[in-house]
Amino acid sequence: GYEHYPCLRKLESALHNAEDEDAETVQSLAMLCSFIAQTGWGDLDAFNYHWQPQLRARLQASSDSCLKKRCPYFPMRCYLHGARRQAQTADIVVTNHALLFRDVQMDNGILPPIRHWVVDEAHAVESEARRQLSCSVGARELEAALSRLTGSRTGIISTVRAKASELDGGNILYGVTADVDDRVGQVRAIATSFFSFVKELGELVSSQGSYERQTLWVGEQVRASGAWANLERPGRSLADKLDGLTKRLRDLISTLEQFEDVFSSASADLTTICSTLEEGLFALTLILDGTDTSYVYSAEINLNPDKVSESLNASKLDIGEELASAFYPNVSSVVFTSATLATGKKDAPFEHFLRTSGLSLLPDERVEARQLASSYDFDSNMAIYLPNDMPEPNHPDYHRALEELLLKIHLSLGGSVLTLFTNRRDMENLYRRLKPQLIADGIELIAQTRGTSTKSLRDRFLQDTSLSLFALKSFWEGFDAPGDTLRCVVIPKLPFGRPDDPVSREREARESRAAWGRYSLPEAVIDLKQAAGRLIRNSTDSGWLVLADARLQTKNYGSTFLRAMPTSNIQTLSSDEIAEALQHGL
Repeated sequence: GYEHYPCLRKLESALHNAEDEDAETVQSLAMLCSFIAQTGWGDLDAFNYHWQPQLRARLQASSDSCLKKRCPYFPMRCYLHGARRQAQTADIVVTNHALLFRDVQMDNGILPPIRHWVVDEAHAVESEARRQLSCSVGARELEAALSRLTGSRTGIISTVRAKASELDGGNILYGVTADVDDRVGQVRAIATSFFSFVKELGELVSSQGSYERQTLWVGEQVRASGAWANLERPGRSLADKLDGLTKRLRDLISTLEQFEDVFSSASADLTTICSTLEEGLFALTLILDGTDTSYVYSAEINLNPDKVSESLNASKLDIGEELASAFYPNVSSVVFTSATLATGKKDAPFEHFLRTSGLSLLPDERVEARQLASSYDFDSNMAIYLPNDMPEPNHPDYHRALEELLLKIHLSLGGSVLTLFTNRRDMENLYRRLKPQLIADGIELIAQTRGTSTKSLRDRFLQDTSLSLFALKSFWEGFDAPGDTLRCVVIPKLPFGRPDDPVSREREARESRAAWGRYSLPEAVIDLKQAAGRLIRNSTDSGWLVLADARLQTKNYGSTFLRAMPTSNIQTLSSDEIAEALQHGL
């Protein structure tokens, strides 16, 4: 994908104007130069440095701003086109889900015409496809685009105007650039008003808790509220002004073409900004209208009154329908494979995946499903313990009981425990309470707290066989810790999605109570299977999985989760009995 690579032309321009940048930006540019001097691949995800997202957006490659043959770095020194040349001539192309579905969104304009696909970790297909097929308009993103146009002496319009003063006939650019300046000012003023009204939607968020950022499902009730009525008029005005600005930018780009290659770089950058603004305009109009029922609408709100980072979002609801119409017709074969595609449903283990992936919409003769047994001896090497003295998660004594259980497990094993949380607040509270108790017994505990590098946590955990870790969603899958590094996985709560998730709310509104069984339950089963998969990573691994959620024993759906587990060695014991069993081994 373009955004994974630096554009060397943009970097050269930023370095040329570095004296006008703040100290943090200059430091980031220096670090990026050092990285580029040492890498032969150029993937920005490997740039292990915490830099501003706005700066990355400025410097990353994009299809709209790519000059191709007119760029001094094309083709041999360009990281992006180097990777593309390799892909075009390869027998096998390995990519990720994000690029695969971005290609679907871009009408197959990114990847070479591959006709046979093997999609690994296919349980994540729906969520990644939804992410790529979504659109949004956000305060930060809009301001970043406007600032690139007229933000400073290094803004694109200022650069065009300065160069025009040196050219014969350049005065024809003064009028249109002045008009763009004026229109940017109008858009910025209305956007400020509009997003302040979006922030007021925070009053409608039902469970604000202690988190600054909240997501609000924009359903019929929200659209009927006074808060939504307040933002509609400035929203329509913003859409009108954005439409006028983008049309004027297209006029400017056309005018710049009269000067041949003099403004090629500026023209490419203007095209990128214009496309960004047009995408924001499309999203804004789509969301304000709210008539396209193929989308789910939501608002991201920062409840901190001093921070403006609001956005309105539209996400495709039925991803399967999109794949069936836009993806499958363009391929000869697709193999979806994953260790966790099947749920615990006895008679139809693949029903959920077939529906969400759109395979259920294809003729039966075109689809084949097969469930294969594992080569690992899970019954001998893995035991699942269910504590019978834990209250349910909504009980007042739950956190106290969980603290006692985790303390006993860690003391019994002396470390090497991975506890996977669904909630950051629960994790951080227990981390603060347990860390000093464990240190007193010589056990070190680390946690995925805010600002902590996921990579550094993984590396520390893998290097120290006695270290224990409290972690969140990013460790539920894709984390490989074989051998004695990891001997026990603890899962305090079943990984049900948030009840206020916009997609879940929309499904419930359309399908009533049936939506929970059709989507929420199988999704939680798959997530739990992924977490359980962290324990046994090769044929010689062994260990314990402790499922501390009492609902596995008290609710009818508990059996669905347990049937989906890889081992039948499941025991219900007290917390003390679990601690004793851990000391004696499997």
